[in-house]
Amino acid sequence: PKRFDVFVSHQPGAGPKGFTGMDFSEQFATWIADLCAQLALQVSFDHTCLSRILDDGSVQANIAASRLMVAVVSQESMDSVNGQQQDLWWAHSSGVPVVAFYDGDRYSDRDLIAWKQKYPYAFET
Repeated sequence: PKRFDVFVSHQPGAGPKGFTGMDFSEQFATWIADLCAQLALQVSFDHTCLSRILDDGSVQANIAASRLMVAVVSQESMDSVNGQQQDLWWAHSSGVPVVAFYDGDRYSDRDLIAWKQKYPYAFET
């Protein structure tokens, strides 16, 4: 059995242009992690993403030890090679399904379609 039910991935500070100083990624990720915990699911979630800086091997191991990843995506987070993009590759490589979550009030369907084309591994389930 897997150690975690859900791994919540986000990119702190990643948000649509014009919304500087408002970290929607972390707000959504915290809400998702809290909701999963209320449902008695085992959640792996690093609010600050410091583990990525200090020991990205533990991040990779936690992703592989999860049944599912919920990724709070934005253009900035998807373009972050050493951030969320890496999380998504690790999930894909480990066979962990990904549920992408995005802010539909700030991004359009066209944005989502473009992300699916550019990063298909992030949208496979």
